[in-house]
Amino acid sequence: MAAVNEAWRVLGDPSRRRQYDRAQAERSSPASTAAAAPPRSAPMRDPEETFSDHTDDVVTHAMRGAPLIAMLVVLLLIFVVTAFAARGAHSSPGGSTSPNGVVEVGSCVLVATGEPVAPVPCTEPHDGRAAAVVPLDLSCPRNTEYFVAPGGRARVCVAMEPTP
Repeated sequence: MAAVNEAWRVLGDPSRRRQYDRAQAERSSPASTAAAAPPRSAPMRDPEETFSDHTDDVVTHAMRGAPLIAMLVVLLLIFVVTAFAARGAHSSPGGSTSPNGVVEVGSCVLVATGEPVAPVPCTEPHDGRAAAVVPLDLSCPRNTEYFVAPGGRARVCVAMEPTP
C-alpha cells in the first residue's frame, strides 16, 4: 500500500512526475546518448491560439447557461403579466364590480324585487353595497338585508345606502 501511495504522490504532482520521467530516461539510455540529446522544452504556443482557446471556453460556458437564463426570463415575464392582469381585475374606479356578473364583497348592487342582485359601478345609481356573500343556510350580519346572488346558490348581504 505504501508503494501505491508513493506512486500517487509522484504521479499526481506534475513537477515530480517530470523529475521521475527524466530519471527513468537516464537509467534506460546510455550516458553518451543522454548527454548528446538536447533538453526537451515545451513547444511554443501562438498567443492567438491561447486567446482562441479561452474565447471558445467562454462561449461554451455561455451556451451551457443559455437555457437557464431563458427559463428565468420566461418566468419573470409570466410573473409580470399575471401581476398586471390581477391588478387590472381588482381595480375599478369607485368600487369593485365584476365583469362576469359575480357579486363580490364591496360591490355596489342594484336590487330588483324577485330578481338576483346585479353588480353595477359605484359611480352609477345603486341600492347598496355587498357586505357579505354567504351560503343559503347562513344568515346575514346585522344592518344588512339578504338577496339572492346571481346564479341562486348564495345570499348577498347588502348594506342599503341611499344614492345621491
